[in-house]
Amino acid sequence: MNNYDNDDHIKNMQNPEANKYCPNGNPVLEFAGRQWWINYHWSPETGIYTDKNFDSIFDPKIIERTSDGVRLWIKPPGQYDRWQTSELVSVEKVAYGRHLVTARADCGSFSDLDPNAVFGVFAYQYSEAPPSQGRNIHREIDMLEVLRGGSSNAQFTLQPFDPPPNPWYPFTLPNNTPVITIVTDWHFDQGNQLAATCAVFLGDYSLDTLPAMPKAYAVWSPNNHGFHDLIPQVTATSCARIHINLWLMHGQPPSKPQSVTVTRVQYSPTVPTAG
Repeated sequence: MNNYDNDDHIKNMQNPEANKYCPNGNPVLEFAGRQWWINYHWSPETGIYTDKNFDSIFDPKIIERTSDGVRLWIKPPGQYDRWQTSELVSVEKVAYGRHLVTARADCGSFSDLDPNAVFGVFAYQYSEAPPSQGRNIHREIDMLEVLRGGSSNAQFTLQPFDPPPNPWYPFTLPNNTPVITIVTDWHFDQGNQLAATCAVFLGDYSLDTLPAMPKAYAVWSPNNHGFHDLIPQVTATSCARIHINLWLMHGQPPSKPQSVTVTRVQYSPTVPTAG
């Protein structure tokens, strides 16, 4: 027996031991017409500490509901011995269509996020997909990561990143970029082939005001660059969800607290045929 597409991890939402780390014992935050799970990283072995790439505490209590959205924080150690970071995970499973997230860098510009801080918007499945679904075993699309690396400070990716050629599109968000709108079209194209397009627009846009995709500041269609086989499928048993997080690479501390406010999350099951 295998555990492919196993969605048992979400049962932690009903676990009193997990929920005691949440404000008022509630693991759910309401925002943008949907429910967000805020203690995703809890485990019985380590609590809300997460090791490996993160080496930090994902603390639900530092996530702040504001008048215009949800503020994700990176905060210095308080009752814990490591820096605290934050993540939202949609309770609703991901589906094909157009996904839009608008966010504001509270420091003034996304180009000014601390070099150790990472702001991410991505689809991810906790369990592995069946081998028949290809090498992207966690059905992951990194719709946008803002992070410092070499000559760039942002990227679109699919997984797995290795071996080469890497499914990766790095670029640089310019100075004085306080607000960005992240858009991912994940659908079957007119030839009935699974396709994905990731884009970022500079500014505050909704589904109703979004310019055509070619007018985006940066845009990447991995199926046009030889990575069609890494675009994950949505199936009757898949359980990928949208994640939005602010974290530290390998737990390395920033020079000061960091925050990003997510002001809009929207979804349309259809993708415009033009744009």
